[in-house]
Amino acid sequence: MYNNYFGFSDSPFENNLDQRFLFFSANHKEVTAALHYFIKWKKGFALVCGDVGTGKTMLINYLLNKLPDSVHPIMIANPDVGYIEILRYVAGILKIDAKGKRALDLVDHVKAALVEASRTGERFVLIIDEAHLLSDKSIEQIRLLSNIETQEHKLFQILLLGQYELSYKLSRPELRQLRQRININRFLAPMDATETIQYIDHRLKMAGASFDACFEPNCRHLIFKMTNGVPRSINQICDSALLVCKAEKLQKVNKKALKKAGTALRSDILYTPRYHEGSIALSWKTMKRSAAFGAFAILLILIGISGYQWRLGQRTEYLLNSLFPSVLTPLATVRENISETTANPGMPPATIKPFSIHSEDFRATAINKETISHSPEIEIQSSVQQTPEKKDPESNSGMALPEMEPTMQIEALASSLKRTSNIDPPPPSSAKDFQPENQATLLHNSKKITVKKGDTLNGIASRFFPENIADGVKIILAANPVVDDMDRIYAGQELIIPETDFYRKDLN
Repeated sequence: MYNNYFGFSDSPFENNLDQRFLFFSANHKEVTAALHYFIKWKKGFALVCGDVGTGKTMLINYLLNKLPDSVHPIMIANPDVGYIEILRYVAGILKIDAKGKRALDLVDHVKAALVEASRTGERFVLIIDEAHLLSDKSIEQIRLLSNIETQEHKLFQILLLGQYELSYKLSRPELRQLRQRININRFLAPMDATETIQYIDHRLKMAGASFDACFEPNCRHLIFKMTNGVPRSINQICDSALLVCKAEKLQKVNKKALKKAGTALRSDILYTPRYHEGSIALSWKTMKRSAAFGAFAILLILIGISGYQWRLGQRTEYLLNSLFPSVLTPLATVRENISETTANPGMPPATIKPFSIHSEDFRATAINKETISHSPEIEIQSSVQQTPEKKDPESNSGMALPEMEPTMQIEALASSLKRTSNIDPPPPSSAKDFQPENQATLLHNSKKITVKKGDTLNGIASRFFPENIADGVKIILAANPVVDDMDRIYAGQELIIPETDFYRKDLN
């Protein structure tokens, strides 16, 4: 040790309960005065909370030494037991035979013993250290012991000591009954910077030295910064710093020695390997950074998925409205059909089939009715008929489209139109008369082109559909569903360019 090196009469920084080294900060004095009041005036419940190492146990030992002879403490230092064990321990202090007795019987015997002691002027105080380790059930049952009283005063006083967790636990609604019974409630706080130096000086004086004799003046602020004014931490850093001084033959502790002492106290953390048997030791800061990055990445992914789904929905709605507006049944028409069915119970209910590119509705709607009216060879059967007729299920087999890609469906539809009608559709009078719903009628031929560098969808539409570029873009998009972004096509990409009678050009 360094006692002989510095001439100490005793070790000044041992973490023990030696009352010679007890130092009273302003907060310690206030808490001590409150506990004297609790004992003297026979209050029922007292609570003292504080962080680890702030001196709670040291202070209680001082209080025990100051108790009058008529007050007998019942000290429980390890409350990590059940209520019945605590009750049996109290009964043993009161010289009650607890063997074979139930909890209720023990409570009655304890109460009788306390009443008898009160007649002789004696009192008992139950002091539970580390009370934050008590279960909720044990705390509630201990509260019942405080009901042992006379009309004048409490026969059994209870003092609870614990860390922050005890205060949090007693603040819960289920323990509000005990919280309301607490008469004295104090918090033991760490010392400030000035009190930290006074504490060190006090302990060194008890060993025959002083702060100025063992520490350089520039160490004051660093000691407080390294310990935050917690007495146990102060003892550890000063003890380690004095050892460094002895090893390096220094007369006083300086900043360098303090930093070495701090490193030595944290050596188990600093030199723990990050990789041990395949496991990774991550610091709290690293875990927080990783969690924040992961949450941000997930947020970006969710935003991207939501945006893609919204754009896909807008794209689908745009194409349907552009190509097949007549397929989408207006809400007014649906209501009208429903009202007619209600007004005429004998009439079969109207049925609205879901839209399908392979259904008769699609073929009947996609083919221009005005054009087909000139050809007696084609009959369009409505999906909703007022007079049901028997129909051969194979009668429309010639018009059915097999399952295929959307581009092949448009080409098959155009080929079907060529086979079933020899009459060309009447061209609209001008480019303005072109309507997107007539596109399926106007399809007769198509050609694949390869997108060149610098091409845009508008530019391609202007080459093949110069009279109406906007509708040309719609026709190209309808024939090429793989294009999911109107503003992005790629060099080398193949596009299908449908030819219509209205926009007949030489594609060669």
